[in-house]
Amino acid sequence: MTDVTTVRIHFEIPSVTIIPAVASFRGSCDLWATGENLTLLAAEATRTSLETSPAECTMVLTILGLDVAIPTIATTPLGRSSLAFPIPLADVSVDLLTSLASTTRISTPSVATVEPENLTWTAWGARTLTVAGSPGEGGRVETTMNSTFTYSVSLGLTIAFFGAPLVQANLTSLGSYLGTPSLETSLVVDLVPRALQLVGVEAITHEAATVTWSGVVDADVIRLELLVEGGGWNVTYRIEDPSSASLRISVIPETAYVVRIVVVDEAGQRSTSSALAFTSLEAPEVPPTDGETDGTVSGRQVDAMIGVLVALAALAAVVGYGIGFLRGRRSE
Repeated sequence: MTDVTTVRIHFEIPSVTIIPAVASFRGSCDLWATGENLTLLAAEATRTSLETSPAECTMVLTILGLDVAIPTIATTPLGRSSLAFPIPLADVSVDLLTSLASTTRISTPSVATVEPENLTWTAWGARTLTVAGSPGEGGRVETTMNSTFTYSVSLGLTIAFFGAPLVQANLTSLGSYLGTPSLETSLVVDLVPRALQLVGVEAITHEAATVTWSGVVDADVIRLELLVEGGGWNVTYRIEDPSSASLRISVIPETAYVVRIVVVDEAGQRSTSSALAFTSLEAPEVPPTDGETDGTVSGRQVDAMIGVLVALAALAAVVGYGIGFLRGRRSE
């Protein structure tokens, strides 16, 4: 269901002379004006309607000091009409021409525009406006769209006595009258969130680095995203706390990286920072542990190896002697 605002607008027309010393005119008329309350994204344009309809109206002619309400007018007329009615000793003919003009403006013109601003109404009903949000940056901006209405009246008058025109005034403008109050509808423009700025990359090692950033975080921002490119991989870190100002990320040794920080608002609008590049460090050499060798042999290791070889040789001699002894016994 469309969210709308409707207001009753009043026009007070003070006494205006039509024929000096003979006739004057005054009026008190109302209309209903309805407009839509809108919410727009940045750079989004939408069509909206501005609708008018008649309300109660009284128009009075004062002829030779006698007040005569125009009897056929109960609601505010719009357009041209010819009216005739009798008064004591005379007949009155009225040629009435009325029109309505509206001007619509945004209270904060930096966040939205409306086209056309000015409309002319020759009949009641709905007219179409186009409202466009600004492509600017910021949070949700609450403003209003104000429509003012001006009612214009022209009148021609003929007074006839016993069928013979005695006094006549051609169609003449009686003026234009600003209605009160104006129609005020709400307008919310959700601008693109302001981008953050990358400050630097700190504490870089062969396996991690800390990315830092700064800037204003708009109230409707729901999260940040850190985009990391490097080593043939694209990784996105979701940061659920928009107030965060740094993140420690994992890296691989001796690899070039590019990072960007992205701001995401409730409407899904995104702003991305400029890129920042860095290179991770070379992995440090790992010293050998017990049971491992680095390819060189110490003097103690040589002595141990000689001892092993001597023991093996002695064992071989004993085994050989034993085998020879057994063979000799068998030959006897």
